[in-house]
Amino acid sequence: MKIGVYVSVIAGQKGFENNVSGHIQVPLRAIEEMRNAGHDVHLITNEFGEDRSLPFCLPKDITMHLVADARNRGGILERKGKQNHGLNVFQLKKQISTINRICKEEQFDVLHLFGYNRTAHLAGGLRYFGLKIPVVVTMFGANFPEKFSFITKWLWNKVDAVVTATAFAKKRFEQEGIPTTQVRHGIIRNLIEEHDGSQTEKPHRVLFWRDMTHRNGADVALGAYANLAKQFPDIQFDFAVRPHWDPIEGVDEVAEANPNIHVYRFPYEDGITLPKLLLESICVVMPIRNMS
Repeated sequence: MKIGVYVSVIAGQKGFENNVSGHIQVPLRAIEEMRNAGHDVHLITNEFGEDRSLPFCLPKDITMHLVADARNRGGILERKGKQNHGLNVFQLKKQISTINRICKEEQFDVLHLFGYNRTAHLAGGLRYFGLKIPVVVTMFGANFPEKFSFITKWLWNKVDAVVTATAFAKKRFEQEGIPTTQVRHGIIRNLIEEHDGSQTEKPHRVLFWRDMTHRNGADVALGAYANLAKQFPDIQFDFAVRPHWDPIEGVDEVAEANPNIHVYRFPYEDGITLPKLLLESICVVMPIRNMS
């Protein structure tokens, strides 16, 4: 089978090639699995400039097609501000036209898109504007209610199949009348294989490994760390975080007051890697406030 896979904005900031969001890792691993099963898979993603680079987990010999990006993304790509919600209509028309052309010229049997609600809207729009092959959308979350639902419901109905990894998201989609199949994607990265071979200590760490935001519950983790650090001096209470435009406050002050609380900011200092941090951890805490 010949399969087109659409993933928006594969390219990330230079220097972040090994710090790749899950919504990029999942489709790239899916491509790998489909190719291993004998399918011919092409990647479709957005155009990018010289200030961006491709992730480490992108298959080196993948055929890649670049299309316009219709979204007004604000400062999200540089981690300086949240995602905007606007669209450039001219770029959207160009994007749809180009994807349609690629699918026709390459004679794909199916187009598989990965993303959130607006990716599903794009999939439905592609079908409406003449794409003849089935479109499947793997959804990473369910963001409802939607603006202009009288239009978006119509676009959802154009999608041939919706897939998601969790029972939570599946239930939410079905509450909206969207038939959904759950496929658990399993473990994406083998951190033991990725480890650089340097010596690791036995597990002695509690690790918060998310963006350091209120939504992700970083304040909850910080409060727990502050209360537990002195009671358990042999345990490290650590944060491993990326730059973010709206981090919680007070983390560095708490870390300075407690020798067994550390903050590791990406890019990490020499000798610190994500595999090392995780292999030395007793557990990872993610007190996320909002599920999608």
